[in-house]
Amino acid sequence: MTLPVARDLAEQAIRCVAVAPGLFEAELFRQIPEKGITALKKALLYPDRMGQPEEFAALVRHIVENPYLNGTCLRLDGGARLPA
Repeated sequence: MTLPVARDLAEQAIRCVAVAPGLFEAELFRQIPEKGITALKKALLYPDRMGQPEEFAALVRHIVENPYLNGTCLRLDGGARLPA
C-alpha cells in the first residue's frame, strides 16, 4: 500500500515508508511467560535476540533523513519469519 500512497502524495512532496518490525524488547513481551518467549526466539536468525527500541528508532531516523526512501516497506526483523 505504500507505493500507491506515495504516488498519490508525490505532488505534495510527501513520502510514504512503512516499517514491518519483528520481535522487539517491549512491555508487551514482559507479560508473556518465559516458555512463550523461548518458543518465539526459535524463529530468530542473526542476531539471535529480540530487537532493541534504539534499533527501531535508528531506522526511523534514517527514513526521515534519507529523502530518497519512498513507496516501500522495510522489514526490521533480523531475518526472522514467524510461523503462521
